[in-house]
Amino acid sequence: MPAQTVQTPTDLEFDGTKQGVTVTWPKIFGAQGYDIQWRGITTDTAATWQQTILAAQTNRWDLSWQFTNQPHDGHTYQVRVRAVTGDGDDHKSPWSDPVAGVAYPTTAPPPPRPSTPAPAPGRST
Repeated sequence: MPAQTVQTPTDLEFDGTKQGVTVTWPKIFGAQGYDIQWRGITTDTAATWQQTILAAQTNRWDLSWQFTNQPHDGHTYQVRVRAVTGDGDDHKSPWSDPVAGVAYPTTAPPPPRPSTPAPAPGRST
């Protein structure tokens, strides 16, 4: 039986969100999941691809600074995706063209410093 072919994901969209980086793409008919790779290219445009998720179940990927200490504010990242229909490389599409963007993760400001008013003279608290 011939291997099932699957289309390569296209139209990837990069969003440098407050939580980190989000990449989305249209679902691929017949895909059971997606392999996802990323790399930081701010200082090295030929950086090694980092494997993130093998056969992710959704057409969305998040790189959240809370769990990975990445992405760094103002750094440029690339992400690429391939569709998966089964086990083995013959059940995977070619990698998509990479999408790139700049990350702008932010955190909420700290709470205001608590203050306690001084007790009135002659009174204790």
